[in-house]
Amino acid sequence: MPRAIWVDTDIALGARSGDVDDAFALAAVVRSPALRLVGVSSVFGNTSSATAARCAERLLAVAGSNVPVVEGAARAGGSSAAAEAIARLPAGTWLLALGPLTNVAAALARRTTCKIAILGNAFGLRDHPLTLAEEHAMIDVLTGGRLISGMVRGIGAEYFSFGANPAFSHARFQEAHDLVVHMWTRPGPFAFEGKYYKFKYVNPWPRPYQEPHPPIFIPSSGSLSTIKWAAEHRYTYCQTLAPIAAVARTFQLYREAAEQAGYQASPDQLAWSNAIYVADTDEKALREAKRNTNWVDQNAAWESAVLGFCRALYSHEAFLAEFEPFVARLTRLGEAVALRTVALKLTSPGVPDIYQGDEMPLRALVDPDNRRPVDWQLRRERLDGVAAGDPPDAQTLKLWLIWTLLELRRRRPEAFVGSYEPVAAGDRVVAFVRGAAVLVAVATRPEVAVEAAAADGDWNKVLGGDEHGFAVWERPDR
Repeated sequence: MPRAIWVDTDIALGARSGDVDDAFALAAVVRSPALRLVGVSSVFGNTSSATAARCAERLLAVAGSNVPVVEGAARAGGSSAAAEAIARLPAGTWLLALGPLTNVAAALARRTTCKIAILGNAFGLRDHPLTLAEEHAMIDVLTGGRLISGMVRGIGAEYFSFGANPAFSHARFQEAHDLVVHMWTRPGPFAFEGKYYKFKYVNPWPRPYQEPHPPIFIPSSGSLSTIKWAAEHRYTYCQTLAPIAAVARTFQLYREAAEQAGYQASPDQLAWSNAIYVADTDEKALREAKRNTNWVDQNAAWESAVLGFCRALYSHEAFLAEFEPFVARLTRLGEAVALRTVALKLTSPGVPDIYQGDEMPLRALVDPDNRRPVDWQLRRERLDGVAAGDPPDAQTLKLWLIWTLLELRRRRPEAFVGSYEPVAAGDRVVAFVRGAAVLVAVATRPEVAVEAAAADGDWNKVLGGDEHGFAVWERPDR
């Protein structure tokens, strides 16, 4: 059965330059046979309600749908008509907002706690930079203040694509910056009168979560004028895709520009955006990246030099003082995620999937490699110990978890062929009951309690607890 969706246009489609592509992209989604459009709400932040309604109807025409258009946003702060319409939707209906970037950021906000940096938006290339400004503000609100907003001038090919004159790139970029910052920091409505942008009515919705606005990064390939401008505004300068010698040179230029502006640049104002290739071994990473060596034409001298540099880092005290605490924290989080994933995998509906040879800790940056030998004798010995009741240690905790949950499935087969009932245990806990006999609770974030899931009912704990971030209970046999 197709999934019911409600589309919230968020910004009037077609009312601003550049939004037509978004309209067609969203319409392509709506036309999917897996989706069934049930309604559209139109927002008119910087245009008239009539224009917003016409643009929403344009979306329907492109999508080939014929459903009512409700005036106002279908989210907090929207019109009562839209809110009432949403309230009447059947359970499971999806709400889609305009802009794939906003939707991706919303998904990341639910699955991560990291900063979200958008480094490549050329506000000055847009005829209506308020579109991007509102989108960035929405992302900052959705993520609870985790956005880093990167502002770039753009490169020649982009000016050609947008039909903009690159001779005015500096002035146009700086004016777009001023407009966006005004929009983020001033309540609307207000007028903006510049050389390139003239708006009689600027009414931002929403305002950013962070005060006075999200951190601004200025990515560049090394333009001296951009470096000076970033230093004058005390923004973080981000060198993009350059060798380390060029990075050192541009960082020094920024420090000098900061001194001319009357302050000393801090390390937080200097950033480097670069590509990193990750593989299971250093040799594999070097050859698969294909920069100066590869599997067919190997550059032994270069590989040896890189590996020698990496080995030297292990004896560099200043590096280790920062790196080892980071690795220790990452290891703890990785182990927690791995064990919680195993707990979910072995208790969710379906057939458990266990990769043979992966029953013990495996610190690999890629999927298991079938070419590596597996020490089966070691695993037999450790499994015998677990089955005999030996307490699990760091090496056998995963093995013990697999054995205990598979043993539970063997003892209570009726539970795992029975029903699956979700349990409300908090926003950051996945909890469910299998066959009315087994209760599972798994935290999706560090330091989130799970014991409360079993507060109601007669449950005996099988394993886990708040300290593990997961727990499994079973009902006593009647």
